[in-house]
Amino acid sequence: MHSKSGKNLFIFIGGSDEQNGDYSGVHRLARRGGTSQWSSTKTARPGDRVLIYIQQPHSALIAEAEVLTDPVKGEPGDYAYRAKIGNFQLLPQRFTISDLKREFPRWGFLRYPRGKAQVPKIFANRLWKLVHEKQSRVQITISNSRHGQQLLEKMVLSGRAAYWSMPKLTTAGDTVLFYVEHPVSAITATGKALTGTRATERKWFEAKVGEVQTLKSPITLAELRKMFPDWAWTRFMNMFCYVSPDRARALLERCRREVSETIVLNIRAGGAGFGDAKTNRLVEQAAVSKVKRWLRQRGFIVISRESERIGYDLDARKGRSEIHVEVKGASGTGIQFPITAAEVKRSQADPAFRLMVVTNARTRQARVHQFSGKQVRRRFCFTPISFMAIATGETNPPSMPNINSVQRLFP
Repeated sequence: MHSKSGKNLFIFIGGSDEQNGDYSGVHRLARRGGTSQWSSTKTARPGDRVLIYIQQPHSALIAEAEVLTDPVKGEPGDYAYRAKIGNFQLLPQRFTISDLKREFPRWGFLRYPRGKAQVPKIFANRLWKLVHEKQSRVQITISNSRHGQQLLEKMVLSGRAAYWSMPKLTTAGDTVLFYVEHPVSAITATGKALTGTRATERKWFEAKVGEVQTLKSPITLAELRKMFPDWAWTRFMNMFCYVSPDRARALLERCRREVSETIVLNIRAGGAGFGDAKTNRLVEQAAVSKVKRWLRQRGFIVISRESERIGYDLDARKGRSEIHVEVKGASGTGIQFPITAAEVKRSQADPAFRLMVVTNARTRQARVHQFSGKQVRRRFCFTPISFMAIATGETNPPSMPNINSVQRLFP
């Protein structure tokens, strides 16, 4: 007997690619459309909902489908009944047999899920909701190594956003983790969804993502498997993945150690650093040299503007693109250095402005960190270390502004 919605819920079983190719077949049907004659129960009817369970080594629900015809009795040696099913869609996240047993400990079918079954009514609505809900505001999206990594580097360098294939339920403000496939096999960058998703002609969805930052130490597949030994996605990765709240917290904490260091820009009227003048000059020269080489390796034509004192050091041009680069050097790994008020104002007014900080500037471990003007305003804390004192001629001159009032000059 059908439920009030007119649709019962069934679990149909499929095999791995090693067994019969069902696993890849489901992905192909979800991507291109089409139907399949699938082993069915006798009681299934057109319109009923189906969840596809793939057996070992996957042992998980991976897709949904719909029954399109009444079951037909199979030929001798075949399954007892087959029905045509279609409208395949991959689930937002795989639901493993362990997940199912944890959610439905009293469901006997889960102890030995070898055959198709109708989901008991007391579990059906809850199961359907569980396999479709978005579990957190963190998504993983996959890209190929060459094109994907190049596009990520371009987005970091330019500070611009771009449309990217994303899970259907992605909403504006979600955190995006970019996983680059073989041979990198690692989460290499983080970003933020700036819009919700829209459908594409390829039956996927895409959202505009930006605020991309690269990780100093990518989170490799081996590290992911060590962090989450029971996470099925790390063994058989779909194109997209919604991340559970517990995993999301662990991944975000791992990413924060890479991209969210405490960053302090010490504002002063002039000067080059905290050391003596000679050391500061050598650090600055090494940093500029490193950034020039870094930009040229990426196809930019670099022109020095250092002597002009216009709020940045280098013009970098590639095709029709041009960026204005202010270079800062640091002797150690911390991102902390003086910056002039003119340079801060330039970062706010110039869309082409890029701040490039070179840590360990005079060593072989030198590393370039990139920030757009927007990122400078959002991620940096400004702390004044000197003031310009101007005599007013008054007997009782105005009191010195406190630190907070100076910081408000650079919101």
